[in-house]
Amino acid sequence: MNGADLVEHVVALPGRELLVLAPHDSDALLSEEAFEHEEFLPYWAELWPSALALARVVARRPLTGRRTIELGCGLGVPAIAAAAAGARVLATDWSPDAVAITACNAERNGVALDTALFRWDGTNFTRRAGDPPATSLIFSYQGGITINISAAELGNTRALKFSVIVFSGIVVDPTTGDLDFTNSTGDIAPAAGAGLYPYEVRITPATLVVRSFRPTPRIPTAGRSFTLRLVAARSDTNAVVQNGRVTCVGRLGNARLRARVQQVQGGAATCTWNIPPNARGKTFRGSVTLVFEGLRTTQAYSRKVR
Repeated sequence: MNGADLVEHVVALPGRELLVLAPHDSDALLSEEAFEHEEFLPYWAELWPSALALARVVARRPLTGRRTIELGCGLGVPAIAAAAAGARVLATDWSPDAVAITACNAERNGVALDTALFRWDGTNFTRRAGDPPATSLIFSYQGGITINISAAELGNTRALKFSVIVFSGIVVDPTTGDLDFTNSTGDIAPAAGAGLYPYEVRITPATLVVRSFRPTPRIPTAGRSFTLRLVAARSDTNAVVQNGRVTCVGRLGNARLRARVQQVQGGAATCTWNIPPNARGKTFRGSVTLVFEGLRTTQAYSRKVR
């Protein structure tokens, strides 16, 4: 954010106004290098209507002394509103610029809060190649609220506590495009002073799931090479395995064939054997075993040589 052109917004909250700095042009912060690295976009730099709505609901709540965390604080408006209402706030984001501007905006408005760089996608802020983007936190409403998040994004989390803030009746002024809170209502659960909902994370142990198992050619042929390719993915991340230990076992009748290729190639555990010219009519039996990070899968094949 060094050298970024900043503008000041005035945000009206119940009982006070906030002075919020934000980049003048968020598009100017786009970086092809950052996007290629981990699909990073400067969403934090926008003054989102949802952030304004949440801040106005939070500002009405009796939060004195309550510990509050904001995940993805952006410019920090809801976090600052909560701190102004008496909460002990930790504002977090995966963008260092967001964390920095939130701290700056809090100071400009005379409120105290803590900030931290945080990403909810595993330990030590890491992501493996092929893992899905951390965008699976969603909710729906049908006879009650359902909140979903991919287990792949919980990392080593085994327990957590949470609360839910719900507001409704917010409309958009058709002339100005501003949010109209005249008839809006909001609620928080559990009620103020009642603590948080506990949740124990139970994750099914990861396995390797076979995506495809393909012979080339379709039928082993005497005097030609024969290849089995196994593509597998982790059950917890759906990431296709790109490396690991491959074991190839091939038999022609009672004789064992040594594989001349035995490795992961192009995302597939690959085994290649040379079928002897005199093998016509005999049965070839082969198997491919892939071991990756302690996980294992095996696929077997059997067919008469033509």
